[in-house]
Amino acid sequence: MKCGKCLKEFNGWLALKNHENKIHGIKNFMEGHANVKAYQGGSAARQERETTADEKLHEAISRWKSRR
Repeated sequence: MKCGKCLKEFNGWLALKNHENKIHGIKNFMEGHANVKAYQGGSAARQERETTADEKLHEAISRWKSRR
């Protein structure tokens, strides 16, 4: 794969996207995940949101059951 601006050769798509972001300033969807720790750090927040949503669902189900 080649960069469209500088025609530098890359072995993979992610390497190309990383080059475009760092050298040419082209933003991509992985911008917020600069390294593996940043990518994995998002899972704790996602887990918390899932737990909160699960609790709300169980509360709604119990309210619905109590009305019957």
